[in-house]
Amino acid sequence: MARGSVHCLIVSRIGDPVNRPSVLHVKVATRKGLVVSDIRQQVATVAEDHLNRLSNLIDEFVDGTIGVF
Repeated sequence: MARGSVHCLIVSRIGDPVNRPSVLHVKVATRKGLVVSDIRQQVATVAEDHLNRLSNLIDEFVDGTIGVF
């Protein structure tokens, strides 16, 4: 079974909180037969949850507890 994928583009303004971007564009490629409009609310909920946890992610990155590459 093929998996879907998601790509996010986040654009924020200098001085504004990173977790409240000016633009959040989520591009979803679904598995065969799954219609994006059927999961739109779930995608929005997941994106909002990740934005709300972004400050924790930044702290973990600064502390060195997670790596980028």
